Amino acid sequence: MRRRRSQIWRLGWIASVLLAIAATILPLASHSAPPSNRCQIDRSRQLLSSTTELPIAQQVHPLPASWADLSQTGNHYLEAIAPSRYGYLVWAVSPLCVYVEPASLGSTAEEQRQQQWQQAVNQALADWQPYFDLQLVSDPAKADISIWRRSPPLRRNAEGQLDRARTAETTLLFYREGDRALPRYRIDLGLTQGFAGLISTARHELGHAFGLWGHSDQPEDVMYVAQSSRNIQLTERDLETLRRLYQQPTQLGWPLPRSENRRPE
Repeated sequence: MRRRRSQIWRLGWIASVLLAIAATILPLASHSAPPSNRCQIDRSRQLLSSTTELPIAQQVHPLPASWADLSQTGNHYLEAIAPSRYGYLVWAVSPLCVYVEPASLGSTAEEQRQQQWQQAVNQALADWQPYFDLQLVSDPAKADISIWRRSPPLRRNAEGQLDRARTAETTLLFYREGDRALPRYRIDLGLTQGFAGLISTARHELGHAFGLWGHSDQPEDVMYVAQSSRNIQLTERDLETLRRLYQQPTQLGWPLPRSENRRPE
């Protein structure tokens, strides 16, 4: 009986020691856990007005490590790429969160067209994926780039006449997210093209959303100014322009002074 009590006491003492060790280890493990993926968390965004000035100098961000193997051909159209009021449109966060409007499931002609549209957009994203860490999100509020299945609205020219209908449009706004100013893009891509044209147009509009805010003068390039019904692939000239773009200075993505982080607009 006395021996049994001794064994029970010993087991209880071991258990208490193990619990004490666990209580010490768990907080350390929790503290050292990697930060949450920015595409999965709710991020506070504040729209910057067209008159907002950022109190920081333009600087050059380091090139992404994955671009080390990009060939440097010297053939580019960087002179056609326009900077924004905050400098060149360089992404300095990763991953980039992308929302794609989902297609309806079914077998009607309209549903099949929607599914074809989604396949074209997914293919275009896959073509850009080697150069950017892109992650799909189901909530457009969390997206850096949102892609919608609709034609751009009709616009009137200076004479008040309606411009010709367009198949796609990329619009840009600037936000303060945390302690940085970042761009945010919306792509409207209609269903009026064939599959090859859809892929090419999606690639082109994504190029704008990655900072190529301008057009090439060569019809072989994805960023050529005119729409094509052919399946236009990314060229070395497109990628060389992208590489040179990301070596340009910008205010985007750099930490703002603490006194500016929460300043109301």
